[in-house]
Amino acid sequence: MMHPRGHSAAGDHCIGSTMPLVLILVLLDISLVVHAAKTGRAQPWAYIILMVPGIGAVAYVVAVLIPDWMGSAQGQQTQRTIANKLNPEKRYRALSDAVEIADTIASRAALAEECRELEKYEEAKRHFEVILSRPMGDEPLYMLGKARDARGLARTLAGLSVGRGASALCALP
Repeated sequence: MMHPRGHSAAGDHCIGSTMPLVLILVLLDISLVVHAAKTGRAQPWAYIILMVPGIGAVAYVVAVLIPDWMGSAQGQQTQRTIANKLNPEKRYRALSDAVEIADTIASRAALAEECRELEKYEEAKRHFEVILSRPMGDEPLYMLGKARDARGLARTLAGLSVGRGASALCALP
């Protein structure tokens, strides 16, 4: 279909769909140039971002922003959160190895805390029992840890028994 000016409808559609993309790219480039200027990096980066739109922005994000984010406390916390989601038992294995190497109260307490985080209450309780049986392990903090794990274990068992009861009720004719 042709418009009175001689342009096709398909051509107008292509121009109209690229406009928001160009606008987003320009706004991204401007915001990154402003960031570079505020952080004192305007001299090389403003030129790179503006001379090579898109690629310059990606280069700035990869070379400057990501290392800044990873170096900050919030960036490191985000890294730990992501790592824990991807491999939740990594720290547990490392702490278990540490207990194997040097079975100290501190290493066993750290492992017990990690067991609690992973909801391994039975194992955490055993670790606190070992700690409490040692000569220097009679700290109230360790007694509290053992009590927390016993409570967590009781909650877990109560949840399981409720679940079994519910499934038994569902099985009734």
